[in-house]
Amino acid sequence: VSLFPLPNPDVVAANFTAFFTPDSPGAFSVTPGTGVMEAGTPISVPGAHGVTTGNGVTTGDGVNTATARKRFDVASEAAENGPGVTLRIGYAPVEYGTSLVGRLRIVTKENTWTFEVIGTTPTYVKPTAPARVDTHISKETDAKMKEARARNAGNVVARNTKQAHYTSRKMFSAKHTP
Repeated sequence: VSLFPLPNPDVVAANFTAFFTPDSPGAFSVTPGTGVMEAGTPISVPGAHGVTTGNGVTTGDGVNTATARKRFDVASEAAENGPGVTLRIGYAPVEYGTSLVGRLRIVTKENTWTFEVIGTTPTYVKPTAPARVDTHISKETDAKMKEARARNAGNVVARNTKQAHYTSRKMFSAKHTP
């Protein structure tokens, strides 16, 4: 998950919709999907014809801000690092080894942004702790192993083929028939 701050370039609050385009992999997600962008912090713009508000009203020189925008005049502009919205971009791949690319689109009434988002997985960092493998056998375990070896000494297969060691029904019934 990454946080992505997007400042509002307008000096009025704006409803927005944020989504990944349909051609983007399902491994990407964005929250919130809809909401209101805070109004941007106004800055003074030279040659703005006295228009200092971005609320679509006519100001001192008779220029409507919406009309000014359509003429590509700067009616009102906000600071680049001002308020707006912070989006949470999620990336949850189902397989590793490739970087996936998605297109994030944020739409308001006045603006549309499209961002190419590249999903990467963290690089593997080998642990620095030394390996701790105990290869020594305790004296108690060693004594039990020697005892078991002495008990099973000799040819175990030959010993198990003798009639005294059979436990099958056929051999058992043959031993006890009168």
